[in-house]
Amino acid sequence: MALAHGRNTLGNSSQASFTLDRSMTHILMSTANHAFNTEPVEIVHAALLHAFTNTFHDRYPPAFFSEEQGREACDSSVNLSRTVGCFTTISIISALAARSNSLTDMVRCVKDSRRQRPRNCLSHSTPRSLSLADQHAFEIKDPVEIIFSYTDLNQQFNNPDSLFQRCNIAFTQSPVTVANLARFALIDIAASVVQGQLKIEITYNKEMKGQDRIIQWIGKSECSLKAAAEELPLLKPCYTICDFPLLSLSDTTLDELSRRVLPHLGLSSDQVQDIYPSAPVQQGMMMSQAKSPRPYWTRVRWTVNSTGTQPVDLDRLKRAWKLVASRHSILRTIFIDALEPSKIKNQLVLKDPPVDVSVLCTDQPVPPVPTSNFKWHTDIFNRRDTPQHSLVLVQTASGNLFCDLEINHTMFDGYSLSLIRQEICAAYTGTLSTTPAPPYKVYIDYLHKLPMDEGKQFWQAYLQDAHACHFPTLWQTVTSHSPQDRTLVSISLDSATHHALLAFCQRHGVTPSNVLYLAWGILLRAVTGSDKVCFGYATSGRDAPFPGVDMVVGPLINMLVCFLNFETQSSVLSIMHKVQEDYLAALRFQSIPVGKEMQLSGTSGQGLVNTAVFAQVGPTDRDTNQHEISISDQTGRGSPDYDIALAFSHDEVETMISFDCAAPALSQRGTQNLAGLFIRLIADIIQIPDQTVDMVHVISHQDLQSLQAEDQAVSENSQPCADEVSGEKSCENTDVPRNGASAPIHREQKLGSCPNKMSVGESQCKPSGQDDEGSGCGCRLRPYAREDPMIAENLVLISLFVYLLFVFLAFFRS
Repeated sequence: MALAHGRNTLGNSSQASFTLDRSMTHILMSTANHAFNTEPVEIVHAALLHAFTNTFHDRYPPAFFSEEQGREACDSSVNLSRTVGCFTTISIISALAARSNSLTDMVRCVKDSRRQRPRNCLSHSTPRSLSLADQHAFEIKDPVEIIFSYTDLNQQFNNPDSLFQRCNIAFTQSPVTVANLARFALIDIAASVVQGQLKIEITYNKEMKGQDRIIQWIGKSECSLKAAAEELPLLKPCYTICDFPLLSLSDTTLDELSRRVLPHLGLSSDQVQDIYPSAPVQQGMMMSQAKSPRPYWTRVRWTVNSTGTQPVDLDRLKRAWKLVASRHSILRTIFIDALEPSKIKNQLVLKDPPVDVSVLCTDQPVPPVPTSNFKWHTDIFNRRDTPQHSLVLVQTASGNLFCDLEINHTMFDGYSLSLIRQEICAAYTGTLSTTPAPPYKVYIDYLHKLPMDEGKQFWQAYLQDAHACHFPTLWQTVTSHSPQDRTLVSISLDSATHHALLAFCQRHGVTPSNVLYLAWGILLRAVTGSDKVCFGYATSGRDAPFPGVDMVVGPLINMLVCFLNFETQSSVLSIMHKVQEDYLAALRFQSIPVGKEMQLSGTSGQGLVNTAVFAQVGPTDRDTNQHEISISDQTGRGSPDYDIALAFSHDEVETMISFDCAAPALSQRGTQNLAGLFIRLIADIIQIPDQTVDMVHVISHQDLQSLQAEDQAVSENSQPCADEVSGEKSCENTDVPRNGASAPIHREQKLGSCPNKMSVGESQCKPSGQDDEGSGCGCRLRPYAREDPMIAENLVLISLFVYLLFVFLAFFRS
């Protein structure tokens, strides 16, 4: 029966109440919550709803409009506890309950419903200054059926000597003067804990149908609360769906987790702190580990030195590591098979796992850890039920102390390792912050809120013209190598070039990263013979907008793709600004992993890139001088996903660049030549930013000197041009093999437009036969021909040598 307007007033209402004794209340406030990790308000709500479904059999369970204090701000950095004002919120809680549900099932259902409320920072009491769509979403048609509020006043008024005491008059009792005051709901339920007793007060409209059943419902609510106090403490702890909000669980998969997955790992529910999905970058590494796991297990070696007169205390160092390992959730994490079909692995965070740390004493000198073929201290590869890391303290007879950290790459990035080193030093000294470290889960939660569809559209548009871009093998013949064999070459810019780079960046509003990205793109253009090149690059992920992002340990790194199109004859500086614009645009969508970008670009059948550029950054430690120990890294780390990984770091003092190359791609000498060429490119770019890409010197200073020295004797007797010596017949009939076909060399072509542009792709060396203006091999060497006539004379001999080499290669291949 619909009430007439103005009939739902305080004067037209009835009240009923009941109070539980102290013992029952104490159980509901404490041990009754252990079974499902609930809060008291959830048990009270469930008991009221359970009693309602057992009283009103002819209707669905009602939605409760839950009134709350509203001081739980969306932003954890906002503290409203001492702010005067009204923050009351009202939100709808509609539990999918049925009359057949038991009391325990009702508790689980209500808990999940209350904790899965969307946009829990907003409510139906949000100001009506929202948009029209939001106003419609929060629209309430007065009066509502049930408003429920819960208040724990036990602590506020429990002290009899307190200045303020609670009045015995119920706040729902209406004074005579306000009998005509309108009420917001047909039924108001106020639950409060006062002086250790739970009191339920219910105010309802007198003109509603079923007055007798309302009285029955109130009586059954008291029975349900008493039953909850008796039954819930006897149950074993178990999960509900909302315990893992980032997982897409159903009742079936949750039951599988509890009954099969955890027992198989030898874990109980009280050992598990949290479970959530893996980040996209972690999933990509796990897929690669399924093919070749060893490259993703890393041994990091640190040198530990005392900053004072006392030697390093091994016991204190062990305790410091255990403190740091227990402080960060990622170091207490194991990986389990995902229960969702679309996922690979989930992360399970243990509450208090054992920390693997041991001491190894040796009489032998300990060299820096090699990049391959070393013996692992522990059988870390087979771990499933404990975190996949181990720390070994190596004490030598000479007094040196090393830390060997063996860890899976899915648990860290370079920034994280620097942060761990700093915290070990702080924990050893006793200055480590007591504030809990931000868990890795906050980063996963941040990723889940990003606009993935918009990101896919961005990468589709950005990579629509991209094709596979692979650095070829240039300096050695590919032989059989272990996948772990890699060559590491580090080089630093000379002081003049370093300061010129900083001045260039400041003058033109770019960053050193932009310069290095462009230099690497120009180098790829030279060795691949393509004007459209791409390569991977890493972003630290430390610019994510959530509190404590700079203190999170875990892989926040993201691998993106830089695509460069050199077909336009633009200046180096204009292309560099385009690189900067693309980089800033890509930052919004950096959470999409590089694997998906490859698929979106239409190259899922092959690798899009085999090179990557990494900017090495780390946290700033302002308390270094106050620590009693210092820890320095002795390990150079590359990326097993790429044949060539270029890493750079820079500050006001120096710019360091390192090349980590797979042995099948480049030898030691080849890597050194590549590093020298890259340094020359950087210097040329910042020296003449207005030049076009064709004018950039794509040859290292060392190779240029070697070329001049080795060919000096031959060049004195060389002819001016091979075309002139061989005549028109030679020019018209000479063919250059190209994958079994032929490409004629025309007489009128000059050195600056030589058709034999080198392209090394699937085979080691093969001419492309393209004769685009400004893109041939002669064009690439033209700047040097202008600088030195000797080189101009030798270019013909070099081209002839390469031509004969192709003839022999074609002969042996056939």
